[in-house]
Amino acid sequence: MDNLNLTYSIVAFIVSIALCQLAFYLFAEKYNLKKVRTFAFLLLLLSHLFIFPQFFFPSSNINEARCGSEYLGTILTFWIIGGVATILIHCSYYIIKAVQKDVGLVGEDNINKP
Repeated sequence: MDNLNLTYSIVAFIVSIALCQLAFYLFAEKYNLKKVRTFAFLLLLLSHLFIFPQFFFPSSNINEARCGSEYLGTILTFWIIGGVATILIHCSYYIIKAVQKDVGLVGEDNINKP
């Protein structure tokens, strides 16, 4: 797999994980699972740091000498782009919910108000 296809694959994977995170947050909100959202955030963050990069390591021959920079690029991509995306989705979700609560768009208190 050449470098450009590998880059597109990694970015597509990170975007799909971010969309799954957002969908899970909306699902957890529907069923009022507050602690599960935090657990999912920590699990995804740790996965971006340690698990997901290993799926995209280039295959190498044991007899072949490699410097490791291919691995480092994959790891840093997941750490920087994946980790930041996970943190941004988590923080923006809670900020949007807090703003909606302050404005009065969310909650049962406003149902009977004129």
